[in-house]
Amino acid sequence: MFGQIFRRIAFLWLLGLTSCNQLCPANSATGEACQTIVHDGGETEVCGQPQKIVTIGPNLLELLLALDVQPVGHAEYFPIAADHFEQPAQQIPYLGERLTGQPKNVGTAHDPSIEAIAPSSPISS
Repeated sequence: MFGQIFRRIAFLWLLGLTSCNQLCPANSATGEACQTIVHDGGETEVCGQPQKIVTIGPNLLELLLALDVQPVGHAEYFPIAADHFEQPAQQIPYLGERLTGQPKNVGTAHDPSIEAIAPSSPISS
């Protein structure tokens, strides 16, 4: 259940980033462009350009890499027994060779770890 919600949020967030340009409404308090994403858990307001993104599954990783954005964390379909993808080319099939860093392992796409994702957020860095 939570895995589906996070995948939908991540996809909608990514979709919002690609479709939002100068026409997006600005947040009057900060002057940043904001967009409200409606998802199964309610609504989330996303303002400005996210600095850190975690992908939940290879399908979202592929979209992110196509936009030339590198994730700070990634959840694969199968469990990996490491905290980070230290050798992404060997650990992430097909797309790992396109990663320039060592993203954090945030669990599996069907069961992502909230505890692993939360420290990646800009608020707690």
